[in-house]
Amino acid sequence: MLFFSRRRSSVLTLTTALGIALFFSQAVGAQTTPYSDQMNQVFGALNQAPLSTGILTDFGLDLTDPAPFDGQRLDATSYMDADAWHRLYGTLLSSVINPQSKMVHLSTLNRRLDSLQTIYATNANPPIDLTVMNILYQSLKPDAVES
Repeated sequence: MLFFSRRRSSVLTLTTALGIALFFSQAVGAQTTPYSDQMNQVFGALNQAPLSTGILTDFGLDLTDPAPFDGQRLDATSYMDADAWHRLYGTLLSSVINPQSKMVHLSTLNRRLDSLQTIYATNANPPIDLTVMNILYQSLKPDAVES
């Protein structure tokens, strides 16, 4: 029997320079890579009914551990720069196991953020951009599969 733990990723970050890494646009965004094909084989028989979020962290690339950014602790260790924010978003995006999550593709998100940066650059008193991530996700419990 498989059990899931439900967690929330809440991240606060001041975005000053937003850029998209080629890695995210190719490897993370498209779920048709050799990696995702192998993960689909491993998790193919998984009963996804208990997955209310559609995001299973064990399924995706572990670029950044989302656990420290669950919103339970807001201190210097739970703040991050734009690059770390993108890695965390890429981790959760690659963990989408079914379309129930409705996460926006990273390239779409970057275009939206870049367009805001363009607007802010022409403003004499630009606002401070605070990017927040509030995404529910699930993980397999360590004792989910008994030997």
